[in-house]
Amino acid sequence: MAGLSGGALYRILEDANFTVLGGTAVEGAEARLAPVPPGLAPAVRDVLTQRWPNGLYAHQAEALIETSSGHDICLATSTASGKSLVFMSAAADALQRDPKRKVLAIYPARALIQDQAAKWKEMLGTLGFSSSIIDGGVQVDQRIGRLKDNHVILMTPDVLSRFHAQQTPLGTGPLQGMCIFDSTHGSLRLTEKLAVNFPEIVEMALQIVKEQEHGPRTDPLSWMASSG
Repeated sequence: MAGLSGGALYRILEDANFTVLGGTAVEGAEARLAPVPPGLAPAVRDVLTQRWPNGLYAHQAEALIETSSGHDICLATSTASGKSLVFMSAAADALQRDPKRKVLAIYPARALIQDQAAKWKEMLGTLGFSSSIIDGGVQVDQRIGRLKDNHVILMTPDVLSRFHAQQTPLGTGPLQGMCIFDSTHGSLRLTEKLAVNFPEIVEMALQIVKEQEHGPRTDPLSWMASSG
């Protein structure tokens, strides 16, 4: 509610028949910025530098240093603090290094996927990569084609669970993959309904993005989660 005064907020609450018992003013904090990490693929670094010439938020830069070094991360910050930029940039960086990768982004709800789809296309399109959606609204016979034809797939946990149960094969060559879990708190609630736990969902996702016809991989697949 940036730009909304305390008095205006009180009036909104009173108009909605809420009884205001008291309030506390919390001072804002100056944003801490940091340069775009030099370890990112040059094309990704150029995109970020052009869009954010003053630098990224410090937590974004720190997270991207970790992902570009091959580390798994869990990023927990407040709403609208730029978590999406982190995992989209990490995915683009991974694809720049190896275009054969598959990136699977898990969202707890279809509405959230629709909200994020345009941002994915904007980030990936300038770099020559593609993304697509597989949720309950996509016909089953169209899903494998979307997986094979796109670099990044946005999916809901219920569809992921069905893929895993069917042991669906994906492609003909060895693949490396990245798994992204957005709004992890929402995924945790949904996995309770699916009668699976979150580690099982992670394992399902890792299985989806690796080549199943060639047996277990010896090198690790990466994953990252965000919440807030």
